[in-house]
Amino acid sequence: QEPLTLAACLGPAKEKKAKMLACRLVSRGVHASRRANAKGLVALYPDPKSGYPPKYARDSIPELTKYPDGQTLPTPKGGVDYAPGEMLGSMSGELGLRKFLEAQGHSLVVMAEKDGEAFDKELEDAEIVISQPFWPAYITAERIAKAPKLKMAITA
Repeated sequence: QEPLTLAACLGPAKEKKAKMLACRLVSRGVHASRRANAKGLVALYPDPKSGYPPKYARDSIPELTKYPDGQTLPTPKGGVDYAPGEMLGSMSGELGLRKFLEAQGHSLVVMAEKDGEAFDKELEDAEIVISQPFWPAYITAERIAKAPKLKMAITA
């Protein structure tokens, strides 16, 4: 299928809300494709070799459902596919993204290596890179030059 262009945005609207959002992105220089097949590359901490501790300090934090004024807290539309309290910021947790992204037709590559050849090889066709503040995947000018599809680098 053809990528969405600014000219297509000016034509008759079919799915008005989705088209308006895509048109805003196109007008800002972000080209949205009608097909969802992006590749995300995530660099995360390796899982602990001795396993996770059986209890965390955060286990005693109460579950909140509303703000003090009664307004409900933001909640993911389809729920979450992980247990509350589960560690998502390491290799096995995958930031809780795999099921969601793959359901949208995207692929997700998760690795602990962030400085070597394996990471650089995966980066070549990745559109989004996510890493962590204390485990950063540095996106240098050299890496950007070798990753023509790269659109975004996120520190999460």
